[in-house]
Amino acid sequence: MWFLHNQLSLFNDTINMMEKQMNTAAHSACHLRTLEAKLLERKSALFTGLKVKNLLSALDDPRKSEDFLKTVCTFYDSCSSYIREWGASFKEMEVLFWTLLNRVPEWDEVESSLQYVSSKLNQCNKDERQLFDETSSVRAYATGMVAQWNADGKSVDEHWVEMFAHFKSREIPFKNVGLLTSWTDARNRMTIPTLKTLLVTRANFADTSNLAKQSHNRHVGKGPATRRSPASSTPRPGSRRVHRFPDPGEVTQSTKT
Repeated sequence: MWFLHNQLSLFNDTINMMEKQMNTAAHSACHLRTLEAKLLERKSALFTGLKVKNLLSALDDPRKSEDFLKTVCTFYDSCSSYIREWGASFKEMEVLFWTLLNRVPEWDEVESSLQYVSSKLNQCNKDERQLFDETSSVRAYATGMVAQWNADGKSVDEHWVEMFAHFKSREIPFKNVGLLTSWTDARNRMTIPTLKTLLVTRANFADTSNLAKQSHNRHVGKGPATRRSPASSTPRPGSRRVHRFPDPGEVTQSTKT
């Protein structure tokens, strides 16, 4: 139990960091990478904690201690494997680590972000030449500020606002890098209830492709919504209630922060 207590605190700390209000997907990806690295470090050192080590040394049979340490290795391997599998969707967010401003960004990192954004958007109207010059401005400003930013405890969006305000006051262009570090116009088109319903559907059903197509058709007006008959409105005993997709009226206009 002491061993598990030591490990649970590590997971709890990571969850608390990931659930901070102003966190981004890049933050989550960074926290997951750090968690996996810590687990591998603990496995390498066969870390169990001092209380567990004292209990093991008091065992009469050394084979019990060896068996326990084998179980410890298996535990760390299983946790690392689970983190890699569960966090696979965050892997592509690693190209945005430079936007966290915990170090001076490099151009190749910004260029990788541009390639990633271009692959996700149908239209990506960003001038690469201007983006390079703007990245040089970001590097020049961040070089003297990173140490202070890492110590002030402010959120990363406040650091970007500070930098952009500095650029604006001196008429330094930052349009392209500003667009690259922001969300797309589509990010706010769904209300919280809509997102909740989508997540519930994804969690309850293994294959949501047909439901997704029906929802899309309803939103774009390509076909009538599929409705259940009155006779089927009452769930059968032992069956799970099917959560419907939201009406198109729930979709709000995009707003930018």
